[in-house]
Amino acid sequence: MEDVVWDTLGREVLMGYSRAVCAPQLPNFSTKAVYEMQSSIEGASLSAFVVERTDFGASAGTGAARTKRGMMFDSPSPARSFGVYSQDGGARALSNCSAGGFPSFSDNSDLEVLNPLTGRPPLPFAPYGKSPKLWPIDIFALYHNACRSSFSDLYEAYDWAHTFYHGSETRLVLQQFYDFYAVFQAFLSRVLSMEDEVVFAWMESRCELPFELQSAQRAPVKQDIMEPLNMILEGKVACMESEDWKGTLSFLKQHIDSLVIRTTKWFRLELQLAVDCILEAGYPAKDCNEIFRSMVRHLQRGKNGNLNVVLLANWMKPEAELHNTWKYDVLGAHKLALYSIWEKSNGRYFTFVQNAQAKRAPYQYF
Repeated sequence: MEDVVWDTLGREVLMGYSRAVCAPQLPNFSTKAVYEMQSSIEGASLSAFVVERTDFGASAGTGAARTKRGMMFDSPSPARSFGVYSQDGGARALSNCSAGGFPSFSDNSDLEVLNPLTGRPPLPFAPYGKSPKLWPIDIFALYHNACRSSFSDLYEAYDWAHTFYHGSETRLVLQQFYDFYAVFQAFLSRVLSMEDEVVFAWMESRCELPFELQSAQRAPVKQDIMEPLNMILEGKVACMESEDWKGTLSFLKQHIDSLVIRTTKWFRLELQLAVDCILEAGYPAKDCNEIFRSMVRHLQRGKNGNLNVVLLANWMKPEAELHNTWKYDVLGAHKLALYSIWEKSNGRYFTFVQNAQAKRAPYQYF
């Protein structure tokens, strides 16, 4: 009986997640317009529409239409576009669910497809807080979703630079982009080290990791992720001095896309393999908050430590109850006031993204 219950729970959660992974993302039209667009997704009229939009070069979407289902489809930032969830996504999850409820992710091609309207790869949130029986998912979903939210903000920063870079304030725009990117780069670098020193160290204490997640196999994957992450920062001087603004933007876009796609592929593999390993090893559910606290301590020891903690949990803010519960359970009552101070003292980071969206809005078709 337990297997049947577990399978049902797994199907429920992963069906939605699979749909989100496979979904094309459209800008923030009305619901009626979205489904009209979906119905003509392969039509000639849409093809012409896409060409016109792509030539302009800026990404679409300044508002967020949200599909309510826990935190599964919630948007990580106000710029996330409305998603039309393909019908075959659920079928894929149902046909591939194991007893743990996870689909087979051997084909990652969907993560490499850039949306023709936004120029971005898909960034769906992993399910979080859906069921006590699925608590191991939360360990990975917490920082996976934090990174996806930061990726979305990074694309906003790039699109803003794309819109204004060739104007009269070229150098200032690029400098502001790199100021933002330095914080982003420090956060993602710290998250990747946190995986090894906190999450996988905890797992290895009681179980043998799947081959793909063992240290020797993780190292080259992390190197592949760090390559474009560091390359963008290392190219700052050349970009600042270049007179070829199109070449500079192309350099940034290619490396951002590469970074996001490589990271999301790795996250998908982790979620597929690690959760089953944790469940089979019989870890107690109380370990979840302990791991969260260890994550917080690790992030705080890095550059921009307090901001790192805010970025870890910021994607939950659209769901205030979930956000507040996490802060209370993980940080404790005595640190709740400190969290607010951390947010305010680092408000410039979040204000930059909001201002980038606002300034770019008049230059968009949508």
